[in-house]
Amino acid sequence: MNTPKFSGPGQLILPCAAVAYQEEFCYRCISCYAVVGSIGQPKECREESEKYKTLESLGGKGWDYHLGEQKK
Repeated sequence: MNTPKFSGPGQLILPCAAVAYQEEFCYRCISCYAVVGSIGQPKECREESEKYKTLESLGGKGWDYHLGEQKK
């Protein structure tokens, strides 16, 4: 999958390498059409996001959703 190196306004690059676009009150993934962070998001995607949240809470580098890479 080709993902942009920088997301535009209303876009997020997810840790699972998919792009999510902003809808009225949420972001929706263009790969699985799930709302980001919802119960409908695939387990693999949710686990990938949780991995970076956990790293950041432990003092490590989290995920930069606008650049689509680990924070520097």
